[in-house]
Amino acid sequence: MSANPSFFKRICLFIWHTLNGTRKLILNLIFFGLLAAILIAIGSSEDIKVEDNSALVLNLAGTIVDQKQQVDPLEAAFKQGNNANTDGEILLADVLYVIDNAAQDKRISLLVLDLADLKRAGISKLQSIGDALTRFKESGKKVVAIGNYYEQNQYFLASFADNIYLNPQGGVSLDGLSMYNQYFKSALDKLKVKAHIFRVGTFKSAVEPYMRDDMSDAAREASSALLADVWQSYTQTVAGNRHIDPNSLVPDASIYLAELDKANGDSAAMAINMK
Repeated sequence: MSANPSFFKRICLFIWHTLNGTRKLILNLIFFGLLAAILIAIGSSEDIKVEDNSALVLNLAGTIVDQKQQVDPLEAAFKQGNNANTDGEILLADVLYVIDNAAQDKRISLLVLDLADLKRAGISKLQSIGDALTRFKESGKKVVAIGNYYEQNQYFLASFADNIYLNPQGGVSLDGLSMYNQYFKSALDKLKVKAHIFRVGTFKSAVEPYMRDDMSDAAREASSALLADVWQSYTQTVAGNRHIDPNSLVPDASIYLAELDKANGDSAAMAINMK
């Protein structure tokens, strides 16, 4: 017959069984809790019935991207609902898919663009959405844009709408394009860091932040040409959609102040007066 375990061994076994049991309990609680949350999120989804002559509200809240940085299925399940995430990302492909399907859906007669919380979006992505809105209108349906305050990205999409609604306390802000770079030469010199740079050609500005404290003439020329081309495309598209003179989109200071005086300082009324 084997001897009984010592008192110290029994204490160690008791501690081990207690810790192990607690670990299993916590893991089970987490697992079943997450499982219950997923089941509730899936089960809470209601069947949506679309009536005839319905309006599709396209709430573009967030940043429009070609590919999301990270997609967490569990986080997406918890965020289901009507509240828009203004810090989130919207896939361009999803937006185009929704618009093109709505154009073919006989129950949808109107598309409402909610642009109040639209954040960042590249001009090429905005143009793709604009082309989809044009296809939607070609199906015989109308597009309406609503917003509290239209900045450049928002107004670009709004220009494709048949009607634009603006908050009476809002306005339209079109400032043009600009480009800013950070330069580190002085900082590197103070830190006694030497950058070994190999560059061939004049218009090679990628390494300039490490060798200069300002923009070179060649980089300024290249950036100006790029921005001018993009802005010309922007103004021609928006002016063509709104049937106005491209030069009136961004008036100089004197014209701006004169138009603002005509509207008695009301920027929303000034935007309406300038169409």
